Amino acid sequence: MEGSSRRRRKSTHIYGLDGLRALAIIGVTLFHMFPQTIKGGYLGVSLFFVITGYLLALTSERRSQQGKWRIIPYYLKRIQRIYPGLLIMLFVTVGVYFFLVRPAIAGVRPELQSIIFGYNNWWQIAQNADYFTRITNASPFTPMWFLGIEMQFYLLWPLIFGIFMLLAGRKGDRAGLYFILTLTLLSAVLTPILYRPGNDVTRLYYGTDTRIYGLLFGVLLGMLQKREMLPLPDKKTVQRIALPLLAVIIVITWIAYVKMDGQRAFAYRGGMLLMTLLFGVLLILVTDSRLPVGEWLEIQPLVWIGKNSYEIYLWQYPVIYLFMYKRWSEIPVMPVLELILILVLAAWLHWLTDVILSRRVPVSVMKAERRRQIAVVVSSVLTVFLFFTGVAGAATAPAEKFAQKDELEQRLKENQKMLEETQGSDSASADGSSTAGTTGTAGSDGTRTTAGAAGANAAGANGTASAAKSAADMNLLYADPSLTNAAECSTEGVLMIGDSIMLDSSPAIKEQMPDCYIDAVQSRQLVDSIDVAQDLINEGHLNKTAVISLGTNGPIQEDDARDILDVFGSDVSVFWVNLFGRTVTWEKESNQLLLDLRTDYPNLTVIDWASLIKVHDEWLWEDGEHPNPEGSEVFATLIRESIEVCEANR
Repeated sequence: MEGSSRRRRKSTHIYGLDGLRALAIIGVTLFHMFPQTIKGGYLGVSLFFVITGYLLALTSERRSQQGKWRIIPYYLKRIQRIYPGLLIMLFVTVGVYFFLVRPAIAGVRPELQSIIFGYNNWWQIAQNADYFTRITNASPFTPMWFLGIEMQFYLLWPLIFGIFMLLAGRKGDRAGLYFILTLTLLSAVLTPILYRPGNDVTRLYYGTDTRIYGLLFGVLLGMLQKREMLPLPDKKTVQRIALPLLAVIIVITWIAYVKMDGQRAFAYRGGMLLMTLLFGVLLILVTDSRLPVGEWLEIQPLVWIGKNSYEIYLWQYPVIYLFMYKRWSEIPVMPVLELILILVLAAWLHWLTDVILSRRVPVSVMKAERRRQIAVVVSSVLTVFLFFTGVAGAATAPAEKFAQKDELEQRLKENQKMLEETQGSDSASADGSSTAGTTGTAGSDGTRTTAGAAGANAAGANGTASAAKSAADMNLLYADPSLTNAAECSTEGVLMIGDSIMLDSSPAIKEQMPDCYIDAVQSRQLVDSIDVAQDLINEGHLNKTAVISLGTNGPIQEDDARDILDVFGSDVSVFWVNLFGRTVTWEKESNQLLLDLRTDYPNLTVIDWASLIKVHDEWLWEDGEHPNPEGSEVFATLIRESIEVCEANR
């Protein structure tokens, strides 16, 4: 133990840091692969921030004490560490996508520019790319926001360190440390102060000012430890509590990885800050020379993952995005292949950047057997080919990521205006005037009874030909004839609540069901729709059937789904259009959740839009999510037919 500690103090290597990097990258990777299971894996980024700040403080202090800290060598070292691997990943990815998924590289030039010049986080904020609700729809390079913050911090560090040294030299170490502490606290309180429920969290999650506290906290720990100013217990006490404390922190970390949903308020009202503080405690445990904790983490698999963590971070999302876009991830074995491919590419990139920086091929390769040498040559040639293909692909890619964006945006605005004008007048006449040929009155429970609906009810009760007609005999275009619903159904007076998918199709829906009431807005999430549903019911817009089309802007959480179903109650037939998006990671889990909910809610019918649309790209806009005019007609028909089938099958 003592000998080990002496060796550690003599070496610049800090035992256990690779293990901490492994813990961080495992969380981030699992979050990107399984965002509905490892909901808090993004917290691994906070651990990376703390480690980065800690190491930057130690190395700067060490070189400053040796009189070797110079700004140009400092920047050159950062450039050498970041750019070779980054540039290879960026352009090889574009090269691969050029051949396999060419539409995905449309409009890529501004994004590449933002990544290379270190402002990708602010570029994504400007694009309003919400990390949690639109994580997979942006691009293969969405996670590069993290690198942007680190690059900006590296750029600012000489100024921060210079002020610290100036204060420490004139007024003592405490003055410099108070300066770092002040910056840390100012950044840490911004997110809880600026957070507003229901608002987009992009600005808070991606902002340099709201996230830099993790890096500064790491800096503070490094400087305090370097000066032996950390308030630590005596050696016997710390050795006695080290193992239990380590176990508790690891358990809490994994629970947070699974449970701390980045869409929930707790993450922004102190959750991420608390985990950052916890990671700081973990870092101190690992780096305390009196403890064996660092050596406990020197397990070879963890060390390998930690040493390759940067390359794993670079490659993981381009691979995951490709598998999602091509729908390969739906095949059960594919997540394993994804992970293997990420690790292989990371190992190759790590080796290749070492060769580039050292400007020599390792002797082990020169003396290796012929097959290995051939593999290295082929891999190198392929990398060079894809790299320059990527350069050419980026230069020639369409300037717009979504060329039809303006057209779709205009359509959504016109549809919103149409709904406000037509349904505004309907609401104004809800005291008994006629709407689309029907007369509506509000019941004591807030639901609406229309003359047309009353006639349909009477027909159903008397067993008329309309109700008795079998769904199998209906001339259906798209609906499943086996659909059922435990509650009474009607296409009259249907209340529809949705996001931009429904808004996009609202004219077609209104044409086929003119008596329906549509409340659909862009970027709506389920959690924000529960109160909306209650308000619409109270206003008398519900007859006996409701249609929900939500989920593309964020994963469907079971609690939220149950809450909105409870708002409608068991007497209302609820039809939920399941979700579809070419690169929506939560599609499969959310759609399965809807199916599972039917056990407790027999008045719920799931309309399978996903299975229908996934083989008909011609019905979608270029974004692979919103139905175009032809697709809107299909969307409306599918909803109407599904209600009619359930009405006939009662």
